[in-house]
This record gives sequence, structure tokens and C-alpha cells, in this order.
Amino acid sequence: MPQVKVRRQGITADEAAAAIRSSLPGEQLDISQRGDRELELKKSYFVRANVSISSEPGGTVFAVHGGGPVIPVLFLSTRIVNGRGIARRVADALGAYEGFRGDD
Repeated sequence: MPQVKVRRQGITADEAAAAIRSSLPGEQLDISQRGDRELELKKSYFVRANVSISSEPGGTVFAVHGGGPVIPVLFLSTRIVNGRGIARRVADALGAYEGFRGDD
């Protein structure tokens, strides 16, 4: 599961969703909020990821893991593939997002 820590603190799920949308414009992701500290991303029925947001001293941590449809045969394999695909791209986008650097 990719994790990325940024220096800015207090990042909301709405801000994270906006950062993902602006950093990955060609992905056409459906991003929905699950609570105030989690996001669910869907590109298609099989391509999914979940983002958990937590605060730590010195910044915010995004834990991104691949998801998949709840079909017993496919769940594990799609979760592994999405963990290396969409989850990695989302984690990289959050880590590189200019607004989360906290350099102000």
C-alpha cells in the first residue's frame, strides 16, 4: 500500500479530492467521500482505489490502496493490480501536489 506524507497539516478530504483531480486530469476518476477522512476513487468497475487521510506531527499522511469489486475470485487479483497501478499514481500525485508542500 503506497503511503505519502506531506508537510502541510489539516488537509481535508475535499482538498485531497481537488488535488487528485487537478494532478490527474486525464484519468476521469469518480471521486466520492466516505466520511471526512476517506476517499473512494473509481475509474471503472474493476479499477478502484481508496485514500485514507491521517494527521501526524509535522504533516498529513495519505495511505492509498487498490480496491476491486467484491467478487471472491477477482477481489484479490484486482486489488493487487490496482495497488500497483492507480494507487501508485494517486499517491505520487498527492505527494507532488504544490499546495501540500507547506513551504509557505
